[in-house]
Amino acid sequence: MVASINHTSVCYKSQHLSRNSKRLKSGEDSVKKKSFQSKASKKKEIEVVQTVEDIIRKEEYIGDVPEGDVYFIKDYPPQSDSLQSVLRCHRDYAQPSMFNNMSGKVYIHFDLDMSAKKQSKSKPNFNDFLIFPHKFEPSKPVRCVVICQKERKQEAQELGALHAGGDDLIQMLHPRKGTIHSSTYDLVLCTPDMFDAVFAQKVTFRSSMPSEEKGTVSDDIQGMLEKFKYAVFYSSNKEGRKGTMQIQIGTLDMPDEHLKENLEIIINAISSKYRNTPLIDGMRVLVPPSPEQFLLDNALYVPNIESKTDKKDLNPGKGENVPDIEGVGDIDEDVKNVGTAI
Repeated sequence: MVASINHTSVCYKSQHLSRNSKRLKSGEDSVKKKSFQSKASKKKEIEVVQTVEDIIRKEEYIGDVPEGDVYFIKDYPPQSDSLQSVLRCHRDYAQPSMFNNMSGKVYIHFDLDMSAKKQSKSKPNFNDFLIFPHKFEPSKPVRCVVICQKERKQEAQELGALHAGGDDLIQMLHPRKGTIHSSTYDLVLCTPDMFDAVFAQKVTFRSSMPSEEKGTVSDDIQGMLEKFKYAVFYSSNKEGRKGTMQIQIGTLDMPDEHLKENLEIIINAISSKYRNTPLIDGMRVLVPPSPEQFLLDNALYVPNIESKTDKKDLNPGKGENVPDIEGVGDIDEDVKNVGTAI
């Protein structure tokens, strides 16, 4: 059945949007010309412009959630779903007849709200590392620096340390006077007998400062290197008051429950950066080289958000009831090449 199009309403809508666009443009011009306007009046005018843009955007959609499984994408906002449903879709694309990537790397792309209480301020970037409960081979090997006595330097290097040494290595790691830049390594490990020397130069290490709490100070060099072999690093990339971050949580051939638990760990880690402040705006699941990016329903995993999935009936096997939980530096080349399908 072919739906008829009311050309009059389409033309009217186009003219309506055009008139609004002209009004927005003239409003912006008036703000530039009237430099004597007070801050309050400028703020009020900006708020009005944003409200008009929101109204125009709402006119583009015929509803929030489609009634059936088949619908025109342009008629509804991007739809979100549970991790289980999203993984099922990615596995369909990964079949041998398509991308032949059944053990592909699963990445989560986070859209972050980096705004602060003051309009002119924003939250600083953050970075850290995680050891997931369900381990997998990370995309990039962890580059470890081991600070130890000279007698154990060869031992650390044979076990896989990128650099090893004592006081001389500490001087080489200095941010201004040193010869080893912080971008060339990921993690600093330290033996207890060298901790005082490291602590005396804590300005050199800053966020990478070793500590017993993180497990980066121990006399067991081999145990530390084996432990952090599966560590995954993450960092935010801020632009203005918005930010992004991408991190691998596993592979497609891992059980859904394992991937979900890994996802919960990274959400807890991000949420703990700024207490009582919402930080995660949205989440997408990527499995390169597939260009598809599927939205996750934030409310299923991030607390205090109304679920969009609850507004529609879920067919058996097409979703999961997940309880609420509490709680990008270098992006891999295969993730960079993924196109936006939303």
